[in-house]
Amino acid sequence: MQLGDDSNVLSFSGTHAKPTHTYNGNVSYGIGTAGGLVLSNLATASLPSSPATGTIFYDTTKASPVTYNGSAYTSALSADGTEPLTANWNVGSYTITATTFIGAVTGNVTGDLTPASESAEHGAGAIGTGTQTAPVTKRWIEGGTIITQVTFDITGLGMVGTSADDVIGLVAGGAAFIGRYVVATDGVCFRTELSCVEVPGEGTATITQDIDITVNSSAALAYDGAASTGQLHDTAALIAGETVTNNSPLAILTANDYFYITEGDTTGTTGVYNAGQFVFTRYGRALLT
Repeated sequence: MQLGDDSNVLSFSGTHAKPTHTYNGNVSYGIGTAGGLVLSNLATASLPSSPATGTIFYDTTKASPVTYNGSAYTSALSADGTEPLTANWNVGSYTITATTFIGAVTGNVTGDLTPASESAEHGAGAIGTGTQTAPVTKRWIEGGTIITQVTFDITGLGMVGTSADDVIGLVAGGAAFIGRYVVATDGVCFRTELSCVEVPGEGTATITQDIDITVNSSAALAYDGAASTGQLHDTAALIAGETVTNNSPLAILTANDYFYITEGDTTGTTGVYNAGQFVFTRYGRALLT
């Protein structure tokens, strides 16, 4: 069976056959979600002048599919990549230069898949003078698990050494938390990790290399502030490439607590760091619905 004229034909053949669409001799299959037919391998010159709005075409002269918006052809992806393709594609490969892509992807995805950094989730007292001056927070989802990762450099931050669990932070002051546990964004936290990628180094006076992560309900703790004994990670001085894990974080962590970098012992004396890079990762899950 055939529908259409000689240049634009929709045909069916055989039992339960899917429709075959031919436009100016180019054959493809499928129907777009807005009702338009999906074509493949059409050169720009072969594209119809005014197809149904929402029709997606694979233009062989472009890096990605194009769609008809009612007046003109545009990329099937918006400029920032937030508009997903409105059809399933199995023809060609597509280059997406965007920070966000919404929709399901079937097949292999290559390239830099690093998520964008979150807006600042740290206090001013946690900003040092290292290669990465301020803590950087990234958050993404893998298989339903919400992963929140904070990278931080303690270069330029100081410690006093009078008491373990005191806050390491900017000597000039300022709240020195590096993040906060918010269930709505983190999920229910079931695991945390602290990894060392650069061993703490001594800039002035004497430092401790025993770096801990301690939690506290206060958002106001600064350099030398007492973070109490809520140690999420008691590291006993990590070496580069070493990771410690806490598989029962909620034994210590409470919703809306703040995370602080703290001294693990009292071996230092008013020291300022000139090295020390870490990765603090936490894993959470939203309640099943």
